[in-house]
Amino acid sequence: MPEALLNYESLFQQMSVPFAVLDHDRSYLAVNTCYTEMLMRSAEDLIGNNIFDLFPETLERRRRVDAAFRKALAGQTITLSEVSYPIPGLTADADTPSQLYWNVHCSPVHVADGRVIGFGLRVENVSEVVHARQVKDAIEHELRHRVSNLFAMVSTIARRTAANHRDIDSFLHGFLARIQALATTNSLLTGDNWDGMTVQALLERQLGGFMSDAGQIEMHGPEIHLSASDAQLLSMAIHELATNAAKYGAISDTAGHLTVDWQFTPQGGYFIDWLEEDLSNIRPEKRAGFGTSLLTRILPNQLNGEVQQDFGPDSHHFRLTVSAPRKA
Repeated sequence: MPEALLNYESLFQQMSVPFAVLDHDRSYLAVNTCYTEMLMRSAEDLIGNNIFDLFPETLERRRRVDAAFRKALAGQTITLSEVSYPIPGLTADADTPSQLYWNVHCSPVHVADGRVIGFGLRVENVSEVVHARQVKDAIEHELRHRVSNLFAMVSTIARRTAANHRDIDSFLHGFLARIQALATTNSLLTGDNWDGMTVQALLERQLGGFMSDAGQIEMHGPEIHLSASDAQLLSMAIHELATNAAKYGAISDTAGHLTVDWQFTPQGGYFIDWLEEDLSNIRPEKRAGFGTSLLTRILPNQLNGEVQQDFGPDSHHFRLTVSAPRKA
């Protein structure tokens, strides 16, 4: 056989997978180029050194990995799937997942007389596969959570709206308007906005139909990000405020003016200020319907916040203060 085909060292170094050979003491005997490049260590840093000294393990994980080493030294071939271990130096880059996952393949290394002098260690970085699965699982969990919340909210809207209407036509008018406000926000909570949206984006979507060149509506504030669940609830509140303003508030009166401000609070939360001024047709609700309950009870309870609402001779002021944005 040609001598070139017997150059196993060259073949070993040219392997496209990370591979190492360790002895009974778990010290490195040989490593190929792919292995050293993966660890960002030189062969000299590894050869002769114990793998657990170079890469310390937790006690539980060391027991699992060393059990596989012992089986390989006993003549078995074994694979450990998705072993979690961050390699120092591989997690420094912001684009690299902080937790890495590996498939570890161990097999005995024999000499001519059949004795096992060590074991081969082939490792495969499967972090991308594991992280992709984790993202998929998280999205499925979030979707189930959102659908559940959505059905609960629709059920509440139906019950509370029905309690304030005596005929089906008036019920449908109020119910469908509120469902449309909810649908408007949900249509934004997709794609890049899956994890929520900003206060400004929500306000622009809910008030966009009322905007005019007359400048009756002004909005000011920094970028405050809302979770998806908070955005859904707040969209309902903005819809109620806008509906009332369109009926007998700033939006219904050509002389009226609506200013919406939002800011962070020193405690890490935020507030939203809704101020209607120069009004001539103030009509606070005499009986607390669903809209009033939503604004004064449901909204602050669900967002862990406080609400202040005042009606002046020619103004309406509503303020929502939230102690801190929720994560989910």
